[in-house]
Amino acid sequence: IAFWLGVGGSTIFAAIANPQWNHYIAFFTAFMLGSAAWALFVSLLVGAGHKRIGPRFFRWVNGVAALFLAYFGVNLLWRIY
Repeated sequence: IAFWLGVGGSTIFAAIANPQWNHYIAFFTAFMLGSAAWALFVSLLVGAGHKRIGPRFFRWVNGVAALFLAYFGVNLLWRIY
């Protein structure tokens, strides 16, 4: 929340010349409502998909996600060192 308050504050400051407290409150409220709606949508989608899709598919998705995570980890290490 603190990160998004910082991002929201800078976004509001860049978009509005002289932001007031109501601008910050509107941004934070809209962000939290949007986050809650997104979380509800994704949880409903996963719940419905879990009943229709078998464990083999989930293992495949986990494997693909693991490959991407490993790729980005190796890429990060390569760039750091």
